[in-house]
Amino acid sequence: MEIMELGALGELVGALAVVGSLLFVGLQLRQAAATSIASAEFSITTEFNGLHRTVLANPELAALLIKVEADETLDPLEARIFRAYATHLHATWLGIQQSHTQGSISDLYFQTFKADVEATCRQYPALARMMQAGFMNAPQFRGLEIFERIPKGPLTTPEEA
Repeated sequence: MEIMELGALGELVGALAVVGSLLFVGLQLRQAAATSIASAEFSITTEFNGLHRTVLANPELAALLIKVEADETLDPLEARIFRAYATHLHATWLGIQQSHTQGSISDLYFQTFKADVEATCRQYPALARMMQAGFMNAPQFRGLEIFERIPKGPLTTPEEA
């Protein structure tokens, strides 16, 4: 083999090594993105589990949510506690919207939470009214995709619908 042939063979081997390296980096990036999405979704699930644990550990809050679910009138302290709970839910839902916008969570996971917003607002009519009133003060939130399923107008339970 002459030097020219060896040089050409060396260039071919080098080019193949570069292509192989690029394929490996692409695979690593795909795996890192999947890990990042799984981590973000796990974090969101942990946040919601924390909300549920709070209710389970606090009989007074559980009783308050039963009262809210029945759409009963709340005293000022109950209204303040529920407002704090609703604000936490709202902030969590905003975070989910932001995570989806940035590509940090899957479309399927995001659709699940869009349905959760709707179901939760139907379960707690006072929450839906609070969210609707909040849109009057912060209309930029009304257009967010995660809130598109918030029921409008008078709310009924699924049994009444």
